[in-house]
Amino acid sequence: MSPSKVEEPPTVEELLHSVKSLTSTNGTFQQAWKNSFPDKFHCCEQGGFIYIDFPIHRPIKKVYVQMSSKGMSMNQRTEGPNASIDLNRPGINRKNVILVANFHTHPLSELVQGRAEPSTSDMNNAYYRGLPGIVISRKGIYAYGPTERNGTSNPKGYAPSVTMTGVPRPRLVINNHPPWTVDNQWPEGTGVEKPRTRELGIEEEKIEIPGLEKGKEILARASHLLDKIAPHRHHGSDKEQEVQHDDVILVEWSDEGVEYGEHLEEHAHD
Repeated sequence: MSPSKVEEPPTVEELLHSVKSLTSTNGTFQQAWKNSFPDKFHCCEQGGFIYIDFPIHRPIKKVYVQMSSKGMSMNQRTEGPNASIDLNRPGINRKNVILVANFHTHPLSELVQGRAEPSTSDMNNAYYRGLPGIVISRKGIYAYGPTERNGTSNPKGYAPSVTMTGVPRPRLVINNHPPWTVDNQWPEGTGVEKPRTRELGIEEEKIEIPGLEKGKEILARASHLLDKIAPHRHHGSDKEQEVQHDDVILVEWSDEGVEYGEHLEEHAHD
């Protein structure tokens, strides 16, 4: 009897074609994009890790997603330092799976020197980690790095490095949607910010609202009282409930069975 063929890890294109909920209107990537804009003035990178069943069997019908901690907050309306997500610690609380890609958002607009495409650091890190990466940006979905995972060793973590040949180029695998515009996304979802009146030499008018400060004080006291009566009332209320899909299973993080290599810096602007 001949030995069974070992299936190769999938490409990003195969993953997106096979698992529709990654790119659906309320799917994994769209939810990550929405969570990248907590309010009308700030944004942060969101992302995580995509696993499939191991040994690999085709057709691939589902994936397991482990969300990473979000990146630090950035002002999405002004140029400033970039705060990238940390993708150094893959891991998942599930057996018999293999990591096949990581993903993260690039939420900053080009109006404030944001970069839609994967950065130089993104691409260098992908080859060092032996794993394809995915960037979700205002221009669509980019794949970058190796075409597929480099082998099956250390399946729940990163793979052996792949040598770059020539200048690495990202691939725009989905043009525009996803992501779809979300409410807090500047400027598309909020309207272009009004000119700063002080920069134009115009004094801003201060409007006094009778009883406003007293009302704030009453609301603060009421909130404090409710915290005593129902201390768990805020749990889970600060984040919209994740939509569940049959082909995308959200799983908690675990470092069991994962070997970690060098800590790499993530920079979205270089």
